[in-house]
Amino acid sequence: KAKKQPRDLVVDSTGLKIYGEGEWKMRVHGKSIRRTWRKLHLSLDPESFETISIELTRSNIHDDQVMEPLLRDQNNIGKVYADGAYISRNCFDAIASTGGKPIIAVRTRTGLVLKEPTAGQELRNDLVMDIWRKGGRSKWKKESDYHRRSLVETQMYRFKTIMGPQLASRDFNNQLCEAKV
Repeated sequence: KAKKQPRDLVVDSTGLKIYGEGEWKMRVHGKSIRRTWRKLHLSLDPESFETISIELTRSNIHDDQVMEPLLRDQNNIGKVYADGAYISRNCFDAIASTGGKPIIAVRTRTGLVLKEPTAGQELRNDLVMDIWRKGGRSKWKKESDYHRRSLVETQMYRFKTIMGPQLASRDFNNQLCEAKV
């Protein structure tokens, strides 16, 4: 039986309005207390443009807290492309647990974790050393196909074009269903 090729994933998030005053009232009268947002987190297959997983969170949940749920139930993952919001230990550990390889642009002058690194931190160390070997972030981005990360931005645009930039439901569970539909 032929072994299935690992699936690469691209991960990112976007904001969706749920209720509150309109843009005009915001500009004229300032910020409203009722203005509320949700964050839609997606993982996307960059080859087929298929959305693999979706998570909807409140606006105060940081992107790095959602990497593990986005990768849950995924097997045979290849590369995981993400932006700088995903450079935390949580994200690297979540990627390591799936057997994937992170393609995340770490900050300039990022050092290595030398004292008892976790599996995710070892992946991060490998990534940092790869960036060093390639001669810096710019060259690494070109050689690692980091630009594929922007494909999820296109998917977000498609979502917002079809569904609009806001959710109609007021209840969180209904908003989750609305986003997944």
